Amino acid sequence: MRRLNHQGEFFQVAGPLNIAPSAQHSPLMAQAGSSGPGQKLGARFANAIFASHRDIVEAKDFRNAIRVQAHGFGRNPDEIFVYQAISPVVADSDAQAQARSRELDALITTEQVLHFLTEYFGGVIDFTLFNESSTVSESGIAALTSPRSDFRSASEQIRGREDQVSLKELYSILTGDKRNDDFIGSPEKIAASLARWHAAGAADDFNLMFSLLPDDLDAFASRVIPLLQEQGLARTEYYGTTLKSHLGLTP
Repeated sequence: MRRLNHQGEFFQVAGPLNIAPSAQHSPLMAQAGSSGPGQKLGARFANAIFASHRDIVEAKDFRNAIRVQAHGFGRNPDEIFVYQAISPVVADSDAQAQARSRELDALITTEQVLHFLTEYFGGVIDFTLFNESSTVSESGIAALTSPRSDFRSASEQIRGREDQVSLKELYSILTGDKRNDDFIGSPEKIAASLARWHAAGAADDFNLMFSLLPDDLDAFASRVIPLLQEQGLARTEYYGTTLKSHLGLTP
């Protein structure tokens, strides 16, 4: 232990902290956000980076950019893990999974979408003047000079597609729904998609954001994970005792 002897503008403290470090020594550092500054921050400090991209090409480009920047900071790129966000929908067949995805969409009412967006943007735009099929461009969001800071991540996902993304799709992005056709289908299709994204270098792993809990989690764990384990793509046991050790990171 050593004394900090910090004397700043707002507080001063002698220290030291009278507790021992954890088994990891320091916690796993995670970063989210795909903007230029966000990528730089993650590449410099993070062990885990949360991302959300529509296809393998976008996801691979992002991961490569992170690895190049990490190398520039003198870091080992293999010690940074990019987690792509997905919302898997598992069913007996691809057709049944698509039907269930449509059922989930139907649970979201137009009123819910428009009122949520009106509150999200602080009432600056009255979204009730539009409908759920109206596009981001039509709503005037792009003209806002100071939208919420956490809107940055969503804006990165729709950049260049403002004329195509509907308000309902924007609602899904803002509320964390990451459904992608690659991950809507039979257990075999989803397992194959996960393997394909990983093999292509689009993701080190995945951030699972299920639409309905615990049902979707149970289906994924019981039907998709065993297929990945058979291929050697998912572990069957843990060898360490900390999150860092599970990722092969030394303290």
